[in-house]
Amino acid sequence: MTEDLLAMALAGTVHGDGAGGVTDDLVDLAGLDRWLARWCPGLTADATALHRVRRSRRAVRLLLSEATGAPATRVDDDGSPVDSAWARQVLNADAARVARIHRLEVDGDRLVLRDDWTAGSALDRFAAGLAASAMGLLTGPERDRIRACAAPRCVRYFLASHGRQAFCKPACSNRARAARHYRRHRSPSPDRP
Repeated sequence: MTEDLLAMALAGTVHGDGAGGVTDDLVDLAGLDRWLARWCPGLTADATALHRVRRSRRAVRLLLSEATGAPATRVDDDGSPVDSAWARQVLNADAARVARIHRLEVDGDRLVLRDDWTAGSALDRFAAGLAASAMGLLTGPERDRIRACAAPRCVRYFLASHGRQAFCKPACSNRARAARHYRRHRSPSPDRP
């Protein structure tokens, strides 16, 4: 998985619950701990980490919504209003907390690029990596492939594998098709005007 997809994985921690609602995988420390186990093993899930990762997610989702034209939640967890300037400020501040140094090394018979992070806590380094991932995604070659799922009640973003792809997964495509079928074929009820 490329580094740019870390931002997409973070954005995907908010998703449909299959019953018309929305699920947040990072609602508590246990959820953050499960997510970090995959993306940053060894980072301790505490209240500070939960706040910072959720704030980064809000910034990433806001910028993804602007990139795709999808509706966005424009309030932070504390109820304060947020906008794209706020989102850029969050990512820029996270990226600036630590310096990232690229180093060329030899691995077997080929050259590989290694990254080192200077100073900062593990959380600072992870937040900087999230910010770098989001920045790379939003400004790099993948930007034109970013889509918001067109299925009813789906809140996911994804990278389209072809130009006409409108849904994040087959279940969303099926749900949209079923909704269109229902709208076309529902018969008016005698009780309806």
